[in-house]
Amino acid sequence: MEARQALRQRIAIVLRWSRLLILCSVIAGTTAWGINQHQTPIYQAATTILIDAAPGTKPTSDYQSILGSERQAQTYGQLLISEPLLENVIQKLSLPRQADDLRRSIDVSVVRDTQLIHVQVRDPNAQLAADIANTLVSTFTAQTHEMQTARYASSQQRLEQQMAVLDKQTQQMSSQLGGLKDIPENKGEHDRLDTTLAQYHQSYANLLQSYEQVRMAEAQTIASVVQVEPAITSQRPVAPRVLFNTLATAAVALLLAIGFALLYDLLDDRVKSPDEVSQQLGLPILGFINHAADISPARPLVDADPHSSFAEAFRSLRSNLQFATAARPVRTLLITSPTESDGKSTLVANLASVLAHTGKHVIVIDADLRHPRLHRRFDLRNSSGLSDLLVQPELQLDMLRSTAVNGVRLLTAGASPHNPAELLASDRLADVLAHVQPHADFVLIDSPPLLAVADAAILAQHVDGVILVVRVAATKLPACKQAAEQLHRANAHLLGVVLNDIPQGQAALAYGYSGYEHDERYASRSIRSRSPSAIPISSVGQHQPAESDRLLHLEGDSVAQPPQ
Repeated sequence: MEARQALRQRIAIVLRWSRLLILCSVIAGTTAWGINQHQTPIYQAATTILIDAAPGTKPTSDYQSILGSERQAQTYGQLLISEPLLENVIQKLSLPRQADDLRRSIDVSVVRDTQLIHVQVRDPNAQLAADIANTLVSTFTAQTHEMQTARYASSQQRLEQQMAVLDKQTQQMSSQLGGLKDIPENKGEHDRLDTTLAQYHQSYANLLQSYEQVRMAEAQTIASVVQVEPAITSQRPVAPRVLFNTLATAAVALLLAIGFALLYDLLDDRVKSPDEVSQQLGLPILGFINHAADISPARPLVDADPHSSFAEAFRSLRSNLQFATAARPVRTLLITSPTESDGKSTLVANLASVLAHTGKHVIVIDADLRHPRLHRRFDLRNSSGLSDLLVQPELQLDMLRSTAVNGVRLLTAGASPHNPAELLASDRLADVLAHVQPHADFVLIDSPPLLAVADAAILAQHVDGVILVVRVAATKLPACKQAAEQLHRANAHLLGVVLNDIPQGQAALAYGYSGYEHDERYASRSIRSRSPSAIPISSVGQHQPAESDRLLHLEGDSVAQPPQ
């Protein structure tokens, strides 16, 4: 199960970075294609030669025969790229290069379990590649034959010299023998010369036999080199392989980019998924708010476009709050965040709007006395507000401002004091909340970030529940854990976490649906016929009008009266 979860997380990482990954792959592939297009084409010529063992060699076993053939082929393979042979080829073809340069363009390989040697030559000139291959083989064949015959040349020359000397002596002896007169006095000399001549003939016969044996040995021990396939001119270049290099480069770039993305995600401690938030904080996820452009800063976005997925996200958050507070009703709700720019003020304004859509009366309090923002969201002035109520001796409820959303009133922050934490920690805050609560079904409080100042921790002790707003891909997970621990130390009732600013498309998956498109005709029919809204979060409040009435009067000037 854990392995499957880890795999899903990695797939999610790849999908999250998919555009950048594809861009990296395309850039790498395009670059490789451009480089290959400007490279010089390389042509290849190939030839095969056969090393035929000497007919007189008789191996003692098949293994020795195979081993001997392979060793001989490997030896000849090295001789094919020897410097003297290459210098000879360069001289014959008048090549403007050195032996080392020529050697780098030649590839010699021995075909396994055979007596064949495969020679490949690469060159920008197709005809020259074939000429080099053929000249190399022909020169090697001639030099190999010369090397092998040179071993017997000295023996043959020595025997020929001895035979010539002996032949001369034999002729001289025959002349002497023929010059003797056939008289009794010369019989002894005649017999001696005749014996010596017979010895010369025998010696000459022995030398002739030795000479023939050397010639036979030479014929039986010289191996032949035969060119089986001559090299021909190639019509297609073997390099560069444009398509292969382009695809390979793009694939490698994609794999590297995926690796960097996974490494970056591993080192990145920002919030990226609901699972890690719920696992690390031990808190439920109350809602997923997708990213939306601020198209109307003077009113909540859910009213500017009530049929958008952004508005639907807040309706889901409203329903989740209903179930989260079923056992313990909540009337005063603090919305805070670990750090700045997490979107808590926007969430407060839109949550108040969707609560008011159910017929509830909502009072929004801007308790961020340092950087108030809610008055801009509702297009109101911040001339006086909460800070004035905290310092004045008697409560002035006329400071509650009506907004453009029916059922929502706002208590602005007022002038920024020099000691906001001390004001919020005073007993006056409890008095203000006690006087405000009877006039609304819900009181939503916006506060400064938890980790920046102590204001939010102080406010958390005076409310029924707290919602922690976390911005996806912005808020760091250690900051979330520290904020949750700070709320627990303040004995706050932490209801859960709202993930804000989820990229478009991921929010739909978080809700469990995707591809939902709003139909305006269907929406207009449902507004006229829809039944009253869902069960309220708290039991406080009067009869709820049908949602059709609420939606049709969102733009009205009148403000609903608070419950008596």
